[in-house]
Amino acid sequence: MRLERPNKIAICFVDGNKERTLEQVKQLEGIEDDFTVEWNFRADKFSGSYSNFSQLVNEAVVETSSEFMVFINPKTNISREDVNRLIDDLCNGFAWSSICSFGFWATTKELFRQIGLMDERFIGSEWEDNDFAIRMKQFGKAINWRFEIQKYPWSKPILPQMRGLTASLYPTKWHQRDGVYYRTDQFREEKRLPKIIQDRGRLDICASWLDWSATSSDNVSHVFQETNNATVSDKIVSTSKIKANALFNIKYVDGSIKIEFICGVPTGLIVILTNGLPIGEERLVTDQYMDFNSNRWWACELNPGIYDIRVFHEGKLVLNNMAYNTSDPDIEYKLGLNITQFGEVN
Repeated sequence: MRLERPNKIAICFVDGNKERTLEQVKQLEGIEDDFTVEWNFRADKFSGSYSNFSQLVNEAVVETSSEFMVFINPKTNISREDVNRLIDDLCNGFAWSSICSFGFWATTKELFRQIGLMDERFIGSEWEDNDFAIRMKQFGKAINWRFEIQKYPWSKPILPQMRGLTASLYPTKWHQRDGVYYRTDQFREEKRLPKIIQDRGRLDICASWLDWSATSSDNVSHVFQETNNATVSDKIVSTSKIKANALFNIKYVDGSIKIEFICGVPTGLIVILTNGLPIGEERLVTDQYMDFNSNRWWACELNPGIYDIRVFHEGKLVLNNMAYNTSDPDIEYKLGLNITQFGEVN
């Protein structure tokens, strides 16, 4: 069932810089001939840093009155024509549509009514797109995921101080077993819209959505590829916690940093190594997921100098050496970890 094009849409800019946002608005010249536009500028509310991208999106969803919503990242080159493409998709069976993945995308409040808002527990603005994509796949309705890379110019991003936290959290929300994704009981519920918005359900929109088999994509985004290939169950995995002591050893030998992680209980760490410069100048040297049981090494070639080493475990920063010097003697850290154990599927 095709929906009538809406008369009104919200266009939400997530940039905290108002001047830069207004330059993007100029790229949409003529859009108000197509729709009554409800402009939503993050910069009008707060120009500082948010703890995560999900919070930016969720605030805009709650603050606007329009059912149809477009979200725009400051890095994206946008156009009136592309906004119309997104809205056309939403009127032709797709529950979610993008031009540049989560850099330029659109949906309706109805999708949030059905699967919940974006997850604000993903601090540092990473992996929330993976999470929302998996939830859309679980919901089973069609999306149109494009990543038109020429409209998303690459630039060196500012490195989030908590880079790595969400990568260590994600496996505790979505447990993979025998190739199937299961939600864990630690993350059984999602944040919902306020009741007054939740109750304004649009059954006509829900009824218009095609099944996932009608999903379309240019297959550029690795997030989409992983999501499309995923099998997602509606069942829940039970979890428990076990306390374990672990050793984390750092050595610098023959131009390489060598890290040893010793733990008697299977678990994983995210190790982030940066150049240790202030925010805005800090750059990632390497990151590594260490999925080890015991007595395992990981080595990386590294020039002599001073670095910042951060270690994350299950959504928590468990170690931060902000001035690791390769000339230091070998270092041993003792870590006390609360490790998730995955149980039965219910």
